[in-house]
Amino acid sequence: WMALERLKVNPANVQRVREALQNQPPTTIQAMSRSIVAETSTPRYKQAVARVMASCPVHLVMGGRSQSISEVAPTFRSLAASLTVMPDASHLMALEDSAGFQHIVLNKTGVSISDYRPENGTFV
Repeated sequence: WMALERLKVNPANVQRVREALQNQPPTTIQAMSRSIVAETSTPRYKQAVARVMASCPVHLVMGGRSQSISEVAPTFRSLAASLTVMPDASHLMALEDSAGFQHIVLNKTGVSISDYRPENGTFV
């Protein structure tokens, strides 16, 4: 599965995947996967995403080892406030490089990590 996602298979990533999935029974993960495919393959999904993107800034972040940029729907690319490619990441970039992904998100939103309050998981 990790190889299909072009996720680098190394001990750290295997451990991250295990931790991410350990609280979910296989039936839940399979149902979620089926639901994602069913929902995102309809014209209704693309229309809903386009409405959201037209109403507020949306920054796209993708892994350089995932699908090519040309496969991102042209409508989404044209409506995006920005597109950032993490060259050494796959589709699961937040799992592979959580610090790099966090840096991009904080940078794009203008939030400083010093504003983060870990005791309650909020930003000031």
